[in-house]
Amino acid sequence: MRRASGPEPVTVLGKPRVPPALQNLLLIDLRMPGMGGIAVLNALQKFERPPFVMVLTSFQKEEDIYRPIRAGAQGYLKKDTTEVEIVAAISVVLDGSGISPAILPRGLPIG
Repeated sequence: MRRASGPEPVTVLGKPRVPPALQNLLLIDLRMPGMGGIAVLNALQKFERPPFVMVLTSFQKEEDIYRPIRAGAQGYLKKDTTEVEIVAAISVVLDGSGISPAILPRGLPIG
């Protein structure tokens, strides 16, 4: 895992011969240099096979959570989430289970 600017995942994953292993999951922040997280999510949704995306951020207002989920993120984690919780959330997303209720604050509906 390494840090990248907002446009980098869109550029790299948009290349025709990206190995499938690199297309599985992205962890992004809502604020990144060059392109914000929502813009990255919107761009990735245009791909034939968009990667799973989880937002890892310090923002925690309801709208901060709804916007990325509506834009295609499969998960939303705060930066103070433990390593064990991050791994568990990633497992849920990669299993294809969608958005785990444990990933979102209690009582926060997605729709």
